[in-house]
Amino acid sequence: MQGWEKEIMGQTAKRLCECEPFIVGQNNKTSELSILNVGFGLGIIGSFFQQYHPARHVIIEPHPDVLQFITERGWPNKPGVHIYPGRWQDFLVDVQESKIQANFDVIYWDTFSEGYRSLKGFFNNMSDRLSGSEARFSWFHGLGATLRTLYDIYREMAGMEMREAGPKSRGWR
Repeated sequence: MQGWEKEIMGQTAKRLCECEPFIVGQNNKTSELSILNVGFGLGIIGSFFQQYHPARHVIIEPHPDVLQFITERGWPNKPGVHIYPGRWQDFLVDVQESKIQANFDVIYWDTFSEGYRSLKGFFNNMSDRLSGSEARFSWFHGLGATLRTLYDIYREMAGMEMREAGPKSRGWR
């Protein structure tokens, strides 16, 4: 993730977390909001998620340098934060083996240097990880970013994949 993405990440966190049934009272206090954050990067969206005081914020990150950055910034000591030092594919194996409880109100996917096949693989497993009909999923769409036509094709493909995977999709732009 890069610094210029800050405004995008702030709006994304707001749309994912500022909705019923997650918000209770003032100051964006949440009840039992549970977030899965796949890919940490610079921690921009993670920091925005923390403003909503989630009861559980699981961060999946495989890169050793990013894990060191996470530790240096004190993330393992934040309330409700759990760091999974590995790939999302390994996380799903641990979930399937009942090593980890994995029902989330919000799932955000932004991994570095993974192609469409990986995103599709995540889509196929993501709907089982959502906590219910009000749960939300989003991802940072950087596929085909250097050519508008490819970007549009990937957007349409992702929409079809999401509908096929189970959750209702809306707001495709």
